[in-house]
Amino acid sequence: MAGFFGGLLSSKEITEMADHLKGRFLHDFLDASKIKLDHEPDIRRNEQYLYDVYEGWFHEEVVFLWLNHLLSPSFGQKYLVDRGGRDKTRDFVFEKITYEEISTDPDFVIKDLSTSTAQLVIELQQSRNGVRKEYHIKVNKARKLIERKGLLIFTHFPAEDTYFVVPGNWFSEVKPISNPAWGGKLVYPISGQYIKQKGWGHYKFASKTGGLLQFIKQYLET
Repeated sequence: MAGFFGGLLSSKEITEMADHLKGRFLHDFLDASKIKLDHEPDIRRNEQYLYDVYEGWFHEEVVFLWLNHLLSPSFGQKYLVDRGGRDKTRDFVFEKITYEEISTDPDFVIKDLSTSTAQLVIELQQSRNGVRKEYHIKVNKARKLIERKGLLIFTHFPAEDTYFVVPGNWFSEVKPISNPAWGGKLVYPISGQYIKQKGWGHYKFASKTGGLLQFIKQYLET
């Protein structure tokens, strides 16, 4: 897996982080029967829901490490990448009864080191099975990017070593549709062909010059 990142990440970093999350998962798995999702109905069994949350955290942690290694040479003296979500402590919430337990914060925030103010937000989504003809982007992620200057990183991890980027302002130009597979939840559809036409991907994680780095430079310098 470390090979996906062309030396930017080491196997040791990934293994240590995976082992830590695995220990937390096994501890919480014993209490899976206590999970209540009154305000966020879900058809998955409690155990599967718990696993999916932890897998998502693993994905976020890998991308967080990659972002720091990728951006440090260019922005290390001026900007800091920080986790932004309410779940950044990786404490599993067993009861989601009201909106209070659902995070509205972005996944990552790029901050100015001198002022500690947010300059750019980043949302993350993944296609676990690799490249698709069409992707559905979650409305809650899109809204965060419409409200604040930001980017969406959509990865094909862990199936493939590629990703694409969607500028946040694009979402204000299109309308969401209902996705029956997700219980009728609203999503923003985007085709793989359109992504290539716009020059938004696909990029390799191992690239140290193009892809996400160019998008971030453009956003931070305007």
